[in-house]
Amino acid sequence: MLHRAGQAMAEPITLILSVGEVRCTCECTTSGEEVFWFRAPPADFGPTCPAERIAGALGLSAHDIDAKAPIQQIGTGTAALIVPLRSLDALKRARLDRAAFAPLAEDGFPPLVYLFCAETHDPGNDLCARFFFDAHGIREDPATGNGAAFLGAYLLRHRFFSANEISLRIEQGYEVRRPSLVRLRAKRIDENYEIHVGGRVIPIVEGELV
Repeated sequence: MLHRAGQAMAEPITLILSVGEVRCTCECTTSGEEVFWFRAPPADFGPTCPAERIAGALGLSAHDIDAKAPIQQIGTGTAALIVPLRSLDALKRARLDRAAFAPLAEDGFPPLVYLFCAETHDPGNDLCARFFFDAHGIREDPATGNGAAFLGAYLLRHRFFSANEISLRIEQGYEVRRPSLVRLRAKRIDENYEIHVGGRVIPIVEGELV
């Protein structure tokens, strides 16, 4: 089946997940690539966190935190702390320390941290991000769709780009040697947020059941 560039396939897929129904579509770009998009569930805006408290848990100083917007817990089903950083250097140096994060966990903050900065590896991208989580030890995700959904609501809520509608290319995965690109389209209408996250699917392993 052929599709015009920039148009979605005629038959969207609806995933039935614990957070509810998630609608997915496939769009063909001008270069012929297929990009899959999902619409994120409604966002919940949680508590904020002082820069001094999270900085130590990330091996950073409070000066590394960008004061342009707060550190805040955002959720769309699951939840994470969104942490804006001043530079790519700070993003590269960041490491989530499980023991140092424990006091924040006791206060109800989830051990999932999404960091981003406006400086990028590739000048064609808009933001660079990293996502740390605790799963029997601290791990890092090379591409985080739900994290980008959290970020979309966060950027609009705090007018990070002074706009009610954004379309961004978010690079991720460089520190784990798996460079990835996540696309984000987000729109604010009054107090409602319409968030779409997209990306390509790249097989890295395959198997066969016998």
